[in-house]
Amino acid sequence: MSTKYIPILALILAIGCKPSPDVATVTENPSSTTAGKDGQKPEAPKPKPEDIPASVKHNAYEYYGLGNLKPMGLEMRSPNLPSKTGGVTAELEKIEGGRVYFQIVRTGAIAEDLGDDTVIVDADGVHMAGTTIGTITPTQFLALPADLTPGKTWKVDNKVVKKDGQAIEEKSTYKVEGIRDLKTKSGVQKALLVTSVGRATVSMAGTKQESKYETKSWFVKGIGNVKIEIALTTPGKPTQTMIVEQSS
Repeated sequence: MSTKYIPILALILAIGCKPSPDVATVTENPSSTTAGKDGQKPEAPKPKPEDIPASVKHNAYEYYGLGNLKPMGLEMRSPNLPSKTGGVTAELEKIEGGRVYFQIVRTGAIAEDLGDDTVIVDADGVHMAGTTIGTITPTQFLALPADLTPGKTWKVDNKVVKKDGQAIEEKSTYKVEGIRDLKTKSGVQKALLVTSVGRATVSMAGTKQESKYETKSWFVKGIGNVKIEIALTTPGKPTQTMIVEQSS
């Protein structure tokens, strides 16, 4: 089970921001119907893992850890926040038109900062499609492509707007580096390293702050994104590095 950790959400933490507690915006609601009274349709039964089509069980699906629905423990360390722990679980929500929807549910202290996500898997890869932290633009963007050949690159240009009006933008280029040995609490594992380099911009009340933004993410096949490092360098200030990694 992966951290299901999207870099722009890590960026929100790296700059010392916290989500508004009453924000609960999901760009695409994975629930197909709503259960209730007064003539509302009953909630449709959720699909089972064996219902997932083979067309989406590509490398991105495997390395993102969506085939493992067991919870995983996480630890988050940042210079702006005390060390926090919690758990994360992927819940299969629906299958529609060849696309598979998952809700990423976080618990414990990390849930206060990261909220929950919606991700969609199709033949092209794994896409971010919503977060309870705020509103995402565009409504979907590629988190991990189906083609994970070393040297593969893709660009991400997205923005999260919080309820208080603060906007956090990321413009980065991601690259698949290849398989590396990674030492974790589970021992040494073969992990796929994906890096990114780009710019981050924080806007609020007419002011802007730009920083260099770099990430390193290690994905273990069948488990997911077991470690991510986020480095943020603001002119005139020391580089801040945040780490989120598997704790159990």
